[in-house]
Amino acid sequence: MNFYKINTDKTAAVGSGTVVPQGFTEYIIGNEPIELVNQQFKEAIATKTTSIKQSFADALKAGFTCTNGIIMDADLISIQTLDSGYNLSIKLSQTTMDITDYHNIDHLALPIADVDTMLTELGVNYNTLRVKKNTLKKQAESATTQAKLDLVIW
Repeated sequence: MNFYKINTDKTAAVGSGTVVPQGFTEYIIGNEPIELVNQQFKEAIATKTTSIKQSFADALKAGFTCTNGIIMDADLISIQTLDSGYNLSIKLSQTTMDITDYHNIDHLALPIADVDTMLTELGVNYNTLRVKKNTLKKQAESATTQAKLDLVIW
């Protein structure tokens, strides 16, 4: 049996190392790129990354409760819309702002400082969820076994 060493640059060198597993459908030996992932596992990775993206979208759709108790839409467009209204209020030298929350309830005459805090909280929440999504996607894409892929959970 031939043994192949799989290098980090995805090239293979003949010699001692990892035995090429059975069931893998694509691999090239030598200085050519090597892909040692069977089709079923590729599909499992694709399914996992789709699930991660959906979990991210679901988390954003669920809204976010700010420290002042107001539940806001947490998607990027809603945050940007609130930020635009905030910036316009600042430009117009307003000290308060009217907003509409996740449940379409109007909150009138909120102090601008409160809206600023809400924007910061919404931004931190969005970024935290985005980083989680990207980290989990990278973990899924770099999994080398089904067992490792199964450990990637939202």
